[in-house]
Amino acid sequence: MSINNLDNDSRDLAISLVENGYISESDLIICLLKYMSTNDVFDCLKVNELLPLGDSNFVVSKFD
Repeated sequence: MSINNLDNDSRDLAISLVENGYISESDLIICLLKYMSTNDVFDCLKVNELLPLGDSNFVVSKFD
């Protein structure tokens, strides 16, 4: 996959970098988490149903 090909999805490029050994899975996760806002991370966890059980009152503003 070429970085210069703008028709490609950047998510596919990120996955390809891991699959081809250019970056580890954990390093990519850290890069993405550092780039994302606290609200983005919270929304991702919520949409993917990864929030701790019983934590329905969790408020993102605790960290903002």
